[in-house]
Amino acid sequence: MKAHETPYKLYHRNYKSIEELYDDLADVILNITLKSDKVVIRHDADILEIGRCLGGFRTSVNGKREKGVWEDQDIYFCALEFVHGPQKKLYPRKTAETEGEPKNMNENTILYQITETSRFMMSFVLITKADNAIVIDGGRPEDMPLLKKYVGGRHISAWILTHAHHDHISGFISEFKRNRLADFDVESVCYHFPPYHELKGRTDVPDVHYFHQELEETLPEFLEIEPELADIAHIVAQGDSVDVDECRIDFIYAYHDGLFSNLMNDASLVFHITTPNKKVLFLGDLGPEGGDVLYEESRHLLKADIVQMAHHGHMNVGMEVYAAIMPEACMWCCADWLYNEPEIPKYLENRKKLRDMRRERMYGTTVTRKWMDILGVKTHYVTKDGTNIIQL
Repeated sequence: MKAHETPYKLYHRNYKSIEELYDDLADVILNITLKSDKVVIRHDADILEIGRCLGGFRTSVNGKREKGVWEDQDIYFCALEFVHGPQKKLYPRKTAETEGEPKNMNENTILYQITETSRFMMSFVLITKADNAIVIDGGRPEDMPLLKKYVGGRHISAWILTHAHHDHISGFISEFKRNRLADFDVESVCYHFPPYHELKGRTDVPDVHYFHQELEETLPEFLEIEPELADIAHIVAQGDSVDVDECRIDFIYAYHDGLFSNLMNDASLVFHITTPNKKVLFLGDLGPEGGDVLYEESRHLLKADIVQMAHHGHMNVGMEVYAAIMPEACMWCCADWLYNEPEIPKYLENRKKLRDMRRERMYGTTVTRKWMDILGVKTHYVTKDGTNIIQL
């Protein structure tokens, strides 16, 4: 600590970045560094790490994350207490995670495949052995109450948004606009969406009307809130990996420029979540053309124990992709009407129009179900039957 400074200096301010916090603390703490997106403070043999999250700050001591969220005005004193001893009685703000009895370590990794409240959607919550959560999409605004039930107030280490379609991420957007995700404790939001401003004026696409309809459906709403996501936003790239407790997330496919006939679906993130016992592959809403690219680039990476069926099981990747995966079990995000639709439903009957739009190899869910029969898959988790609890 600098001789002319006092550890009792009080800041009642809203830190806009981790850098602002670092600047204030560097005036009064000697062994402090700014490393990536964290403030790191060393005192004797101990290390305090401070990271930004929605609603305030999170702390870890010697690599172990502490429960609760520190508000802006108290994180300064939290750091001082670590180095200089107690300054005043302080506690992190209570969240659902800190209330009640401490939670025990879970024996297993659990994946909840959440049933739809809306007409159709996709929503998953994975609970790690350390009782943290990974959320995938979440669905529409009307699906949020059920998502909150299964998150259960846990810390969300990663919230993955597969692609910018209403039935996947409009719930996330609505929660942010309503109260900045105050009902969730989110550490990181992972996504990779098409470059809206670069694509907005494009006309050299298979079907201009459909292309711009896709571009405008949900992505502009997300872009409105993106600047406010600030430190929790994580734009992932193909080849990136994220570790959450015993789980490893490997992103093996992201947006490819030039896949314009099925813009948003073919921009879906594709990723494995690997646990000590199982590997789960999430295909998002990837369509036939995106599936071709996935197969060409990454077929050697596709093998998995469980697969989330692309695009709710219809109008999706080809049989060769599923043959490379060779799953033991399939997860279908399908209401009853969708799971039982015919090979060519009415909205796909105009095959010439689809060919003119370069939207070829588009078939109903029954075709994909037959493929799974050929591959010998015996276990099917379908959201029409309710929320599925899958032990990984």
